[in-house]
Amino acid sequence: MIDPTETQPDPWPLALAEYRAGNAQGAIAVLQQLIRAEPGRAVHHFHLGNLYWEAERFADADACFRKAFELDPAIADMPLESGLEAAHSGLLEEAHSLLQLALAFRPEHSRTLAALGDVERRLGRLPEAIGLLARAAQHEPGNPETQLDLGLSLCQAGRLDEARNALESSRRIAPSDARAWNNLATVLKQQGRLDDALRHFDEAVRLAPGFAEAHFNRAAVLLQSGDFPRGWSEYEWRPQSPSVRPLAAHLRAGGTLGGHTVLLRAEQGLGDLIQFVRYAAWLAKRGARVLVECPASAVELIAAAPGVAAAIPFGSHPNFDFDVNLLSLPGTIHPTEGALKCEVPYLFPDQSCIDAWAARITAKSRLRVGLAWAGNPAHPNDRWRSLPPGELLPIVRHPAVAAYSLQFNPRIDDLAMLPNLEVLPLPANLVDSAAVIMHLDLVITVDSMPAHLAGALGKPVWVLLAHVPDWRWMLGRDDTPWYPTMRLFRQTAPGDGSAVIQRVLAALDEFSPPKRRS
Repeated sequence: MIDPTETQPDPWPLALAEYRAGNAQGAIAVLQQLIRAEPGRAVHHFHLGNLYWEAERFADADACFRKAFELDPAIADMPLESGLEAAHSGLLEEAHSLLQLALAFRPEHSRTLAALGDVERRLGRLPEAIGLLARAAQHEPGNPETQLDLGLSLCQAGRLDEARNALESSRRIAPSDARAWNNLATVLKQQGRLDDALRHFDEAVRLAPGFAEAHFNRAAVLLQSGDFPRGWSEYEWRPQSPSVRPLAAHLRAGGTLGGHTVLLRAEQGLGDLIQFVRYAAWLAKRGARVLVECPASAVELIAAAPGVAAAIPFGSHPNFDFDVNLLSLPGTIHPTEGALKCEVPYLFPDQSCIDAWAARITAKSRLRVGLAWAGNPAHPNDRWRSLPPGELLPIVRHPAVAAYSLQFNPRIDDLAMLPNLEVLPLPANLVDSAAVIMHLDLVITVDSMPAHLAGALGKPVWVLLAHVPDWRWMLGRDDTPWYPTMRLFRQTAPGDGSAVIQRVLAALDEFSPPKRRS
């Protein structure tokens, strides 16, 4: 509800009190009476329209707003400014409601269209965002902000050529805006044009040396291309927790670790935790007592990793001498290498947990294959790495395969696309997922946590990668130094998941699993 400031006595508080008391009709009656007494006051019509809007009487609300706007065109700025303020504060649903209200006054107002489009994008409603932003750009084609937001929405929707056109327009209009260079570089990267992307990220950083997002994006291209010294350095621009006595500075000064407690702070996702906890063993061999701060769901499994003295949940506030963010360790310890090679397995689920799952995974004569088709939807690149579950149907139907779901909390609609897939009741902890994988012959997954877990357990794992995958999988290879039992299946063109599945099916016909444990 909007409560504008008036210089003369305003009866709106009385109507608002009635509304908040649950008497919507009483509030409406108050305003109707005021309009009869003072039909020329725009604010009364506006307030009545606001109440109708809240009551979902949209036709009545529209009539009131039109009358208010006729009496005082400036009235339309009230919900717009409130909506912009709410959006800036991150109150997206409130902003959405207010900006829709503003649009009811001026359906083709470019600033309102652009603001609502940006909110729709941030809420993940990309078709709505693109439609609104395209309308705004038609009305105001010279506005670089609108072109910037339109390009970002199109990129997130996978419409890369259109996104590039919008962002190139934004860059031409405002060539000194580092955001346009950064966003355009992101599109070029997704199109596989890494050299062009790197040049654009370089320009974004030149224009705005403190632009952390551009530095971090540049790091991904450098690492993916094999330029590890510069890549790890740039990677330090990622968002990270504050350090008290950071480990890197201590090691650069030639300090020893004997007798010191080092706290490794997990960051980003569970896959990153699994991948980089291997560095605990390197630190322990140099005398450190290593603690790992991580999500509670991972504590039990991570505590058994080599070199880890204890794993503790976030918020435990342990005593330590030095701390470091987990993904800073590669650049600190091996800045010229892409990976610290290590023995697998390096994660070990409890044997009693493994035994508890034996009765659920009973296929004898067929390959036991675990499947995962989606990562965390909040991941910024999830639309590129996740697959529609139906694309895995040929694997589920393969006569030699007994397929088991490794997808945590799968959606009913997804499972309906995969008949005959055995759905396991996996709880939200890594130990049970690891125990299940120990019973499988093979894991086939997109780039998500199960890929890292199977690799750390030393199990055969095939990873289905996007055309331009995450930096850690590098380029042009079907293996990875991170996990010796992993095989990579790359898309040869954006969105070409079906061709990848055909190569997987051919590989299944030749696959010979390790001998199962009795």
